[in-house]
Amino acid sequence: MTPETKSQAFERGFSGTDRTGLGLALCKEIIKAHGGEINIESTAGEGTAVTITLPEYMEDIAYEC
Repeated sequence: MTPETKSQAFERGFSGTDRTGLGLALCKEIIKAHGGEINIESTAGEGTAVTITLPEYMEDIAYEC
């Protein structure tokens, strides 16, 4: 993943391939809504790691169905 691709990876509609570009954007929104974080570490030619961190317990969030 190039530095340019990495900086745009969470933008809706951005895709490094011929896809929709919604996957990481939606993931980020859902994870942030649950108080978490999503990060990308990438080294060109070696690989990319996507790390998700979620809180163990969130007392102040009201869930609606």
